[in-house]
Amino acid sequence: MPFNQILVGLWVASAIMLLLDLVFVARKRTRKAPVIVATEFVFIFSAIVYFIRTENFEYLLTCVTIFSGIVYFLDVLILARFRKRRYLRVKEKRAVLNADEEEYLSKGMPVIIDYSRSFFWVLLLVLVLRSFIFEPFRIPSGSLEPTLLPGDFILVNKFDYGVRLPVINKKIVNIHEPKRGDIVVFHWPVNPKVDFIKRVVGLPGDTVSYVNKVFYINGEEAKQDYQETVPYLHESGNTIDALKLQENLLGVQHEIYQFPSRPDENFTDLTVPEGMYFMIGDNRDDSADSRSWGFVPESYIVGKPLYVLLSWDSQNYNLRWKRSGMKVQATS
Repeated sequence: MPFNQILVGLWVASAIMLLLDLVFVARKRTRKAPVIVATEFVFIFSAIVYFIRTENFEYLLTCVTIFSGIVYFLDVLILARFRKRRYLRVKEKRAVLNADEEEYLSKGMPVIIDYSRSFFWVLLLVLVLRSFIFEPFRIPSGSLEPTLLPGDFILVNKFDYGVRLPVINKKIVNIHEPKRGDIVVFHWPVNPKVDFIKRVVGLPGDTVSYVNKVFYINGEEAKQDYQETVPYLHESGNTIDALKLQENLLGVQHEIYQFPSRPDENFTDLTVPEGMYFMIGDNRDDSADSRSWGFVPESYIVGKPLYVLLSWDSQNYNLRWKRSGMKVQATS
C-alpha cells in the first residue's frame, strides 16, 4: 500500500475516533484521556506529513486554514457553551474537585480546538497575503541569468495579473494581462505543482521565430547588441565563455547570455494560441522553457516579480548584499 494512502487512512480513522469521542464520551470525562491525546497527535501528524509529501504548500495552507476556521467557529458558537454547561453540571454533582479535574473542566479543551483558536486568524492573514497580494519566491536555477541569479529571493506581486482563488487558480477579478518582456512566475505546464519563472516573449496571437539565436516577433527582429564576453560558471562546475548581450524585445531592454559553443535551436513561424504565452529564459542556451515543453496557459500565471529581497550565493556561502532591493523588471 502506498505511504500516502496509509497517511490518509490514519487521518480518517483518527478523525472519526475524535468525532465519536466528542459527541458521546467527552461530556462525561473529567480529565484528559491518554488515548485521546495519542489520537489527536496521529490526526495532526498524518495530515501534516501528507500535505508535505504532496509538495503543494498553497494547498496545505488553504486546507489547514479552512479546517481551523470551521473548528474555531464551531467552538465559539456551540462547543464552548457545551463545555461550560458540563463544568457547571459536574460542580453541582460533586462539591469538591481535585486540581487536575478543576483545570480540565474549567479551561481544558481538545488540542485541535486549542490550536484552531490560537492560530486561525494568523493562518487566515498569511493565506490572504500569500494568495492575493504578495508571495516570496526563490530562484532555483540559472535559467534567467544575468537578470536573476540562483539563490535570489524575490517578492512576487500576486494581484497585478488579476485576483485568483487559491488552489484552483480561478481568476475572479481581471486587472492586467502579461506584456511582452515581463518576467512572470507560473505553474509549469508539465507539472503544475512546480513553479517556474521566465520572460514573456510571445503573446496570444503572436508569430514567433528563432533564427541564429535571434527572436523575430511578428516578423520584427528583437535586436541584440554585444556587451562583453564573460566567464560563466555552469552548475556542472565547468567554466565556459558566455556572450553578454543587450536585447531589445520590441521596446523592452534587458540583458541575456548566449554560449557560442552551443548549437542553434532554430524554428520559424510558430503561432501562439489564444490564452497561451511563449516563455523564454534570459540564459538562452541553458534554459528549459517554451522551446522544449510548449506554451503556458493564462490560467497558470501566478504573478509578477517586483524586487529581490535577499540573494544567497551557494557557491561562496555568502549574501549578495548589493542585490537586496534590486528591481526585477526590465526597462522599456
